[in-house]
Amino acid sequence: MTETDSKNFQKFLLIVGAGLLTYLLWEKWGRAYFIGDEDGAGGQGGEGGDATGDGTGGDGTGSGDGTGGPGGPGGEGGSGGGVGDYTSLAAAIYALAEGVKLPNIKSITKAAVVGTNEIVPYISGQRVCVLAYGVSGAGVITGKWRSGGQTVNLWEMDLNAPTGNTGANLATSWPGYLFATAAGDPLAFNTDGVCSVSVTYWQENA
Repeated sequence: MTETDSKNFQKFLLIVGAGLLTYLLWEKWGRAYFIGDEDGAGGQGGEGGDATGDGTGGDGTGSGDGTGGPGGPGGEGGSGGGVGDYTSLAAAIYALAEGVKLPNIKSITKAAVVGTNEIVPYISGQRVCVLAYGVSGAGVITGKWRSGGQTVNLWEMDLNAPTGNTGANLATSWPGYLFATAAGDPLAFNTDGVCSVSVTYWQENA
């Protein structure tokens, strides 16, 4: 057997083994849970009746046993089990959901001036996770969300309305977030124009 044949044979054994394991698990748990067991075996057939017949010959008397009657019909098999009981599954899902606690989600609005503005103060060991933000101002504005005093941008936007006010907003749903600061850093917004900044966030241990 060549090395290639040996490897192919090993793959074949793995496939067969995986299939056998899946079948055994299905027979042991899957069938009973999702389909239900078939309960009740068919009843045994009744015994045939005995028949004896006597006949009279021309000059003598003869007797003979008739053949037994046919066996009775077998009993009907038990009905199959019903659909699996999902009560325990629902209870397990509920227990998991009950253990998930929504964080303390907050919102804040601040007027930002040119330069770096601290929007959300820091909490030692925690990061700020931004769920949504909104920025509005006038003219051309470049805004950069940053982690504390770092110069690396978490999120950047260029606002340039043809006339009048300009703005942008974006949101996602928990437990997702748009961006987050480093642990122990405040959330900062760097801008080159005066604007109003709103943010929805929560803070968590990093």
